[in-house]
Order: sequence, then C-alpha cells, then structure tokens
Amino acid sequence: MRVREKPLFTASPPIQLTRDSGLTTEPVISQDGKFLVYASDRAGEGNLDIWIQHTSGGEPRRLTSNPANERQPELSPDGSNVIFRSEGETPGIYSIPTLGGAATLIIKDGYLPRYSPDGLRIAYVSPLIRGWRNRRRVAPLHGGDRNC
Repeated sequence: MRVREKPLFTASPPIQLTRDSGLTTEPVISQDGKFLVYASDRAGEGNLDIWIQHTSGGEPRRLTSNPANERQPELSPDGSNVIFRSEGETPGIYSIPTLGGAATLIIKDGYLPRYSPDGLRIAYVSPLIRGWRNRRRVAPLHGGDRNC
C-alpha cells in the first residue's frame, strides 16, 4: 500500500489586485512579494504607462506619464527601481525609482529588459540592424554593453 505524501505547499486562490475597465498587462511581482508593477492604460489617455501598487492592496501609483506607450516593466532585485521599454521620442530602456521621479534613458533602442539576479546587469534585446537578427545583449547597469 502506498502512502500519499502531503504536498509541500498548497496554492491559494487567486486574488484580484487591479480593477479598471482598460488594459492592464505585463505584471511583475517584486522578489519580496510586496509590490506589483505593470503596464496599463487605466489613466484613459490612450497609451500604456507604468504603474506600481502594494500586493496587500491599496491604490496603484502611476510611475510614468509619457504620451507614448511604456511597457515591459521589471523590478530591480532590491525593489528600488523599475526598468521598462518606452516608445517615446527616444525609444529604449529607461529606469525610474519605485518611489517616483524622473525616468532616465539607460539603453537606447533596447527592449525586453531583465535584471540579473544581483541587479548589476541588464539583459535585453537590441533591434534588427543592417540585416542582422535581433541580438541578445547584457549591459552593466551603469553603461556599456556586450553581445550575448
């Protein structure tokens, strides 16, 4: 006779965190599980912006307000910054503090940004240039890059 082992964990039912009539997409949860960052058109201005909110509830806070689409958010491992793709006047990967402030361009033309586990580098994809396929790259958080 086989004894059924008790599962290591039991999944809890999903909890709705966002409530709006528009599009809310590309959610990312912080490593400590306290924050949710996502792209949304919830402001009603016809574009996607980056929003953050506590997973325990409360009102979302808008981090960006550019008229262009901003998407593909990623939280830094320490939760202090969000990187994201902007389609604005200078398209690329930007960084903004999770507490709010000015967004800073860190990688021109890049997209699909992801932090390394230590938060010191960013993996991203660079666009098609001169007949080459899209390239995966890794850049130190504070400038420079190299092919992957």
